[in-house]
Amino acid sequence: MKMLGLAMMCLMGAAVAAEKKSQPKWEIRTRTLLHAEGYPDSRKTWGIGEWVELKVVPETPDYVEWVTEGDVAVTNRFGNPSILMVGSDGGAISLSVTVHDAPQANKPAPKSPEAGNKWRRLAAELPALEIMADKRGDFDACCATLFKGLYPINERSAIEAEDMAFFIQLLKETDRMALVLPSSMWWSKIRGTVAEAAGQRLAVCLDSTADKSKLQGEFWTLLRACVTNVESLKTQLQNAIAEFESIIDPQEKNQNGRNAAATALDNHLSTLPFLLYVQIRNALPDAPVGELKNALREHGFSKDEIVLLMGAAK
Repeated sequence: MKMLGLAMMCLMGAAVAAEKKSQPKWEIRTRTLLHAEGYPDSRKTWGIGEWVELKVVPETPDYVEWVTEGDVAVTNRFGNPSILMVGSDGGAISLSVTVHDAPQANKPAPKSPEAGNKWRRLAAELPALEIMADKRGDFDACCATLFKGLYPINERSAIEAEDMAFFIQLLKETDRMALVLPSSMWWSKIRGTVAEAAGQRLAVCLDSTADKSKLQGEFWTLLRACVTNVESLKTQLQNAIAEFESIIDPQEKNQNGRNAAATALDNHLSTLPFLLYVQIRNALPDAPVGELKNALREHGFSKDEIVLLMGAAK
C-alpha cells in the first residue's frame, strides 16, 4: 500500500441524527488499517491506496449510512464500522454519516449493457488464447490487447453491471487456463485484474445490502472462488519464477520476460488477500476474529483458506 504522499485527502466529519428522535451527538472516528488489527491511527488525511476504518461513536443499534463525495469508495456503505478505500485522483473528500431508524439499502443503478461489455469481451476471447498458447508472440500480443481493453481497471459501473455468477465463472475459467497457458507478463496482468474486479464485485454486493444477515449464497460462493483464485495465482507465480531461473543464457533471460510476469503477479498478490479480508469484515461488522472464523467454516471454507484470509490482517 502506498501510505504517504500523493493526493492527500481532507476529512470533514458531520453526524446527522434521525428526524424527530432524541439522540446523542455522533462522532466519526477513523483508523488506518496497516495489515494489523488494532493499529492506532488518529490521522484525518490519508494517501492513495490506504484502507481506513470508519466508525460512529457512541455505538448505536440503528442503521448507519456513510455518504461520501470525491475519489473514495466505502466498500460497505451501510455498516458500523465500515471501511473506506482511498482513490487515486486526489482532491478534497467530503464524508458524513446519517443514522436511520430502519435498514436502508442502496438502490442499484439500472444495468447498462455497455457498462459490462469489456468483461464480456474478455470472457469471449479467452478460448482464442488457448489456441495460440504455443505461439508465444501471437499469444503475448493478444493478451496485451485484451488487457488494455479492460481500462479503466476498477470502473465500478462495469463491475456492477455483471452479476455475481459471471465473476464466479470467469475466475474458474482463468484458473483452469492457467494450467496450460505460458506465464507471460500480459496474461499475468489479466489474471490479477480479473481477481481484483471479482473482489470489488463482493464490495458492490455489500454496499447494496443493509442487513448483512440476508447476504445471498452467491456472496460466499464468489468469496470462495476468489480465495481459490489467489491460490492459483500463487502457483502461477512460483512457476513463473522457476521458469525464469531455469534460463541459463543471459540474453535469452533478458528477452524472455518471465521476471516481468512474476513481478505482475507478486504485485497483485500483495494486496488481494487484504481486499478479500476487508469484505469479510464488512459482511460481519464488528465481529471478533473467532466469530469470523466460525462464519467461514459454516460456509465451507477450509482451514487453509481461513488462515489465508485471516492472515491478511497481520
